[in-house]
Amino acid sequence: MVYIWGLVLLSPFSLRAVNLVQRRLINRPCILSHHKHKSRTFVHLHPGQPTVSISSRRVVWFWNGVLDSVAEALRDNENTVVIASHLLTSCRIKRIRRHLRSGCYRSHVIHVPFTPAARAVMQLEILLAQWRWRVPSRTIWPVLVIRKSFNPEK
Repeated sequence: MVYIWGLVLLSPFSLRAVNLVQRRLINRPCILSHHKHKSRTFVHLHPGQPTVSISSRRVVWFWNGVLDSVAEALRDNENTVVIASHLLTSCRIKRIRRHLRSGCYRSHVIHVPFTPAARAVMQLEILLAQWRWRVPSRTIWPVLVIRKSFNPEK
């Protein structure tokens, strides 16, 4: 019984090791999630990838991966691609839009409220995976929606 309680109490400490193994096995900055009935593809930042204190080489790798994932989602999907992240800023949205071929895609930003439940889940996930406490200051969550243009000449 003591061993079981010991394992239960120490299990959160093993999540960092599990996260490191997962990061080695799935070495992509983004995850594509396809929704069959709603005909949307969601581009999510991989939750296991660190976003603080990373080298400039890792930042380049990260951005190349994000842009490749967006291009892959647009190539494979005839409908809507949605990019949602608490790390999405107006400068990062402009960078993604510059990467898109002009005239072929339409995009707009929707601002979604950052609910207390979402904030708590994000804080808990960061605490257990990266062993640091982060308090998000944002009250809104930007979501970039991209669709193929019906009239590519415009």
